[in-house]
Amino acid sequence: MGPTWLARWWSVFGGGDRTHAFVVVRDGERLVGLAPLLVREVSRPFGKVRRVELLGSGEDEADEIGSDFIGVVAERGREAAVADEVVGCLTSPGMADWDECELVAMSGDSAMPVLLAEALRRRGIAVEPELAGAAPYVALPSSFEAYLDSLPSSHRALVRKSLRDFERAGGEARLERADSREGLARGCAILRELHERRWTTAGRVSLFDSAKFSAFHDAVIPELFDQGQLELVWLSLGGRPLAVAY
Repeated sequence: MGPTWLARWWSVFGGGDRTHAFVVVRDGERLVGLAPLLVREVSRPFGKVRRVELLGSGEDEADEIGSDFIGVVAERGREAAVADEVVGCLTSPGMADWDECELVAMSGDSAMPVLLAEALRRRGIAVEPELAGAAPYVALPSSFEAYLDSLPSSHRALVRKSLRDFERAGGEARLERADSREGLARGCAILRELHERRWTTAGRVSLFDSAKFSAFHDAVIPELFDQGQLELVWLSLGGRPLAVAY
């Protein structure tokens, strides 16, 4: 996640029991690493403890943004040195007044989680790495038919059935993209509507019912749009929105 995402996250979730704890790593005047961290108190059965977390994580489940690929940023080729410096700072006398360190939502494709774990162990700190989730992707071939041929037969049949059902539904199919502030407002309304419909139908509460979750997205969406960093698209059939991607 970029600085805009994290800055808006802090504007909604920061302060209170959360305190900045950034670690900046330099080689002379050259910036080679940055660890956007925070420290806060969390409750345990035996009392409160001080925890180090990554900026952009640790929200209550009802407000959870679900930031992906947050963590320590390092200049390419300097990852090991940056990880060691960050851990050295966290375990130094002026910074070591924490009880636990929980660094979540880091990319498993990056070397940084392993390097941080190794640096902590070298300083005698117990570490428990955990794979918390996955980000599936599809390697697309040159044509849709080639993609279908690459699927297992049961999946291929499901895709073809879904396409037939879509065509039988009738009406004009349109894929629209937010390319203006008016389009952005319409796309955001569709995003909320479909999200709420999906979760309430499943008997669950929509995250947009959370004041903090809504405040974060209300702040970050227009800012990312103005920076050209946001894509909001939706699929309609006969004028009725069916799907949205943000």
